[in-house]
Amino acid sequence: MIVGAGPSGLMAAYELSSKTSCSICIVEKGNEVSTRDCELISRGKCQNCRTCNVVHGFAGAGLFSDGKLCLSNKVGERLEDITDRFTPELVKTVDRFLGVEAQVKYSSQKYIDRIKKITNEISLDLELYPVKAIPHRKSVVFLSALEREIRGKGVTIFTNTYASKLHQLHSGEWEITIRTQDGDRVVRSRFLLIGTGKSGARWLLSQIANLGIKSRATPFYFGVRLETKRETLNNIMRLSYNPKFFTKKDGSFFIKTHCFAEGGVVIAYHYDGVRVSGGFTDDTDNASFSVLVEHYTPFPFRTLEYSHWMCKLMNRLGKNKLILQRLGDFRRGKTSKKIDIENNLVTPTLKDYALGDISSFFQENLCSAILDFIKKLNCLCPGLWDDSTLIYGPASEWVVDMIALNSEMETACKNLYVIGDGSGATQGIVAAASTGLIAAQSVAERISKTAK
Repeated sequence: MIVGAGPSGLMAAYELSSKTSCSICIVEKGNEVSTRDCELISRGKCQNCRTCNVVHGFAGAGLFSDGKLCLSNKVGERLEDITDRFTPELVKTVDRFLGVEAQVKYSSQKYIDRIKKITNEISLDLELYPVKAIPHRKSVVFLSALEREIRGKGVTIFTNTYASKLHQLHSGEWEITIRTQDGDRVVRSRFLLIGTGKSGARWLLSQIANLGIKSRATPFYFGVRLETKRETLNNIMRLSYNPKFFTKKDGSFFIKTHCFAEGGVVIAYHYDGVRVSGGFTDDTDNASFSVLVEHYTPFPFRTLEYSHWMCKLMNRLGKNKLILQRLGDFRRGKTSKKIDIENNLVTPTLKDYALGDISSFFQENLCSAILDFIKKLNCLCPGLWDDSTLIYGPASEWVVDMIALNSEMETACKNLYVIGDGSGATQGIVAAASTGLIAAQSVAERISKTAK
């Protein structure tokens, strides 16, 4: 049984259905791909759905993101202390599974060297790795076909269904209570793989705590999302779909870029009662990306608890909406006026927002560090420092506590695996899918040994 139909759960289901003859069931809280629709995106107004279609449903939160595939085993992972199975070969397997419809950018070494020379002069670092991207509209078609293929391989998929509790029987089997529109039912399974993603992390952490499985706090990233004209970012978007710029390690703050969306739309992800800004590639005149600062969770708070609290505080400032502010007003520490937003050179692609002073949320030295980082990026992207650049808050990443796992993504409880971003060990489609593959290979090996 697999909980969650995100990248990790789908990769696990595909591998198990290909390598074993066992019965496989996926439980997914959200909808099928064809019925996942967000009125905030399509009509500009959030309907506060009980189950958010942006983060829940077949394909996970990635459906409404850029569908970026970062094809490196050194990106989006905190697996070094867990497993050595996240290899370049594993990444290639995931690419063959998910990257069929994806596109890749190429840039000359001469141009890359030129940009790296500038970044070194302004005391920034640049990391480049192969990145494929599937535009949102194409990914819906591709993922609908993938859903049909997985069902065709004999995998049972329950949508609009979620796991409410689990425990292990004396026999070693796992008993999972699942909740559907028709009521509760109990399912028993020899192997249980949980890939809830970040949206199900709170439930997951409570379940593993009841089982005596340990987890620990880790650093997380918190900051803002910038939106500007598409042509403003041309110089760096030529490099890759997702170039990574970051400060030198010897600075007071570690700050980095995250999740570029070229020709994109800014959206609000709804995670466990908080709203966080993100973006996906579309066909607009704008582009956006996040600027995130590394934060350490103060003892005795947990990562999920503390990062959630920070997002919640900013959400309160915006009356449960993302906050929008012009960069010029962010610098001056004042709330942007509605008329200034309406007449702004950069038109916000997110329509349901609140106006407020995001700068007031940050300590003065942190606010100055964020502004200094943006000003340095302006050397690469002239026009980014203009008053008309838009800032949304909050933005966040790596918000889940790290769960104790072995090299096969298995917990201390036998045959219970935790995969994907909900484990705290990954952040992103490829790394998450890879953990599903690692766990599925382990299960397949055990089934094979039992059969012999």
